[in-house]
Amino acid sequence: MTRTRLELPSDTTLVAFLDGELDASDAARIEALREREPAIAQRLTFLEQGCVGIPEGFAPLLDAAPLAHLQAMLGGLPPVAAATPVASSWSRRRLLAGAAACVVAGVVADRTWHGWQSTHWVANGSWRGSVAQYMALYTEQTLEGLDPSAATQAPQLARVGEQLGIALTPAWISLPGAHLRRAQVLRYDVDLIAQLVYLDQQYGPLALCFVRSADAPHAPAEEVRNGLNVLYWNDGEHAWMLAGRNPMADLRSKQARLALG
Repeated sequence: MTRTRLELPSDTTLVAFLDGELDASDAARIEALREREPAIAQRLTFLEQGCVGIPEGFAPLLDAAPLAHLQAMLGGLPPVAAATPVASSWSRRRLLAGAAACVVAGVVADRTWHGWQSTHWVANGSWRGSVAQYMALYTEQTLEGLDPSAATQAPQLARVGEQLGIALTPAWISLPGAHLRRAQVLRYDVDLIAQLVYLDQQYGPLALCFVRSADAPHAPAEEVRNGLNVLYWNDGEHAWMLAGRNPMADLRSKQARLALG
C-alpha cells in the first residue's frame, strides 16, 4: 500500500502549538503528529530549544524602551470595536516581532543620527578639520606627477561641479601664483567634498575645497588647523575653504579673486 504523503504543519503553527495558542482540536492533531512522525518531533524540539533565552536576552531592551512615548502614540490611535485577549507572558512570536521592531528602530535611529551628524559636521566646521588633516600630508612631490593641462582639468571640473551642484570653469577657479593640478570629489561618510588642489609657486600645496551647505552666508574668517592657514566663508549654498602654508594675507587676496568670479 502506498502511504499518503504527509503535509507538514508550518513553523508558525508549530510555534503556536508550543506556546499553547492553538485550539483543542488543532493542538491534539499536532500532538498526535509528534507521537507518530519523527520529523515533526525533531522540528518541535528544534523550535523549542531555539528560543531558549529569548526573554532574558530582550529584557535589557524592554527595560530601556521609551514606554511613555510608546504609550502616548498608542493612546492616539482610534479605538477598536473589540480586542482579542492576549496572554500576559511573551510568546515566541511576540518576541520575534519585537526583535524585528528593534532592528527597524535601530536602522531609523542610525540614519537619523548620521543625518544630524552630517548637518552639524558642516555647520560647526568639523569638515575643515578633516580637510586640513588630509592636506597637511601633501608636499610638492605629491603633486609632481599630476597633469595640469587644460584638457585634463576641464572634464575634472565638470564632474566635480555636477556632483556638488555648481558650474566650475578654469577661468573662475584660477588663482594668482598657483597652478591647478587636480580636481576631485572626496566622500566623508555621506558628505561629498570638492577638492581642488593647486601647487603654489612660493608656498607649495594649496587646496580650495567646498561642501553643500544651507547655512547663512558669512564673510571670510581665519583659523589655523593642523599647521595650515585656513580662510573659510559661506555663500548660502556652499561652505568654502582655502587651506595651505600661504600667509593669511595671500589667502585673502586669492579669495578676493574668486569672489570676483
